[in-house]
Amino acid sequence: MVYNAYHLVKLARLTLLVILLASCTELPNATPKKISPLDFDTAIHRMAEHLLTQVKIDKEQPEQNKPILIIIEHFVDATQGKMVTISQQIEQKIADESQKHFNDFTLVQLTPPNLSHAHYRISGVIDREENKMNDYYRVSATVVNLKTGKVIANSEEFISSSGLLNQPTSPPVAEIPEEIANKPIESEMSFEEELEPKEHYTSLTTADLLTEADTAYEEKNYKKSIGLFNLAVQRPDGKVMKTYAGLYQGYLQLKNTALAAKAFNQLLAVSVEENKKLNTKFLFLPNSTDFIDDKELRAEYDFWLQQIANYFKNNDQCFQIEGHSTRAESKQDSQLALLRAQKIQNLMAIDFPQIKQKSIAVGKPLSKRKKANSSEIIDTINRRVEIVVVACSPI
Repeated sequence: MVYNAYHLVKLARLTLLVILLASCTELPNATPKKISPLDFDTAIHRMAEHLLTQVKIDKEQPEQNKPILIIIEHFVDATQGKMVTISQQIEQKIADESQKHFNDFTLVQLTPPNLSHAHYRISGVIDREENKMNDYYRVSATVVNLKTGKVIANSEEFISSSGLLNQPTSPPVAEIPEEIANKPIESEMSFEEELEPKEHYTSLTTADLLTEADTAYEEKNYKKSIGLFNLAVQRPDGKVMKTYAGLYQGYLQLKNTALAAKAFNQLLAVSVEENKKLNTKFLFLPNSTDFIDDKELRAEYDFWLQQIANYFKNNDQCFQIEGHSTRAESKQDSQLALLRAQKIQNLMAIDFPQIKQKSIAVGKPLSKRKKANSSEIIDTINRRVEIVVVACSPI
């Protein structure tokens, strides 16, 4: 979710995705604009020039001999919610343009020390689009003045997809071996022993604390990462999806299924509260109700299904299980989509026998699919089931 199945790894940037994608949505009655995708170099050069020019206009007079420090955050895929191969190409191109034409700017990666000294922050989202003639990427970017908190520049470019890769760059989560299911539970607070000196971390803002936690996770220091996320979750502004997702991933890496389950349930609750849907998606083989052929992914699906079933069993919410299929599949598409939804419903019934009293399985029409089937990745994402919270009255 690799594909869409590992959304939980990088939910840190979910808010950014919502803001940027919403800003790009056309009004229902708007006249569709004609899209003329550019080659990669031309499009990103134009984007970089626009963004950095706006920074130059906005910036205050810098101290003598001190450059303007700009954080460039990883551009994330709108569908997969994570960094992909094309992200690195975009970030490198923007950095190259800055070095060539804006030599009083210094672009750096997002780290707590850099964040505390930076003047601006560039973030972006990559979305795969398609029209009748060809498919392309829509890249949306924004620049924030970190001193004022104001967005000082936005940019959107359409790039021909020819020759570009959009594969995930981070590894999948390891399978949870059955033999460790009954492993003794470590206390959540015991992980804070990894934080020395603790006073340094408790003095950080919640945003900086979460950045430190992400950095520790990427460095495979999972105990420290968990300790930092546990510090964050004790704060009112730290009880967010990013925090619970980080705890879930960290506990999985340490094979602590009990605490992973607890974090996952907290993540479900926040996801439902904020989005009225779950951020988990179940992917299927073509023309089949079998899950995608990935051992690690299937193992995690078993875990998710059990936790989701228990979550809805223990509250009064109702939900819709939405199945999807693709144009390329031979079976009648709505029938196959419904069969996939019913499979998820039946699997959840193992832990939640009364599931049909609180849920309905449906096959969604073609208009509800994410994209037409122009690539293996897009096809895979369209062969999915997702869960949305709905009113109980129609069920």
